[in-house]
Amino acid sequence: MQLYKIDKGEVGKLASSSEVVALMMPIAFEVPLSSQWTDVYLWASYDALVRHRPFKNFNYENLWEKIGTTPVLYDKIRFDYETLAADIRSRVVKHAAKEGWSKKSSNNNKHPVTATSTESNTKMEQLSLFS
Repeated sequence: MQLYKIDKGEVGKLASSSEVVALMMPIAFEVPLSSQWTDVYLWASYDALVRHRPFKNFNYENLWEKIGTTPVLYDKIRFDYETLAADIRSRVVKHAAKEGWSKKSSNNNKHPVTATSTESNTKMEQLSLFS
């Protein structure tokens, strides 16, 4: 979806909360996150969940209470979130450019995007975000 936005020239400066969660989830499974990054992860997860509302009859307003914590406010995580989201967005744009995505390329460029780095390099790069 983001690659098609790039084609339309609609590239924002920040990745979406869904993209941030997608990046952070595997990291959260492998290493303990500091409380600072746990707050970013919780906020982004909540924001993505509320935006997509995948469950019809779920009371999203009481989710923080259900998990036994107080809401993480955006002002508290703003700097860390925006730094991470800007980094994710810049890497997506850079990778898209490398793959040949541009305003005129969508119709001619229907091949799947493949990663250019190894899994271990990617893990090390991701982990460096949190050190």
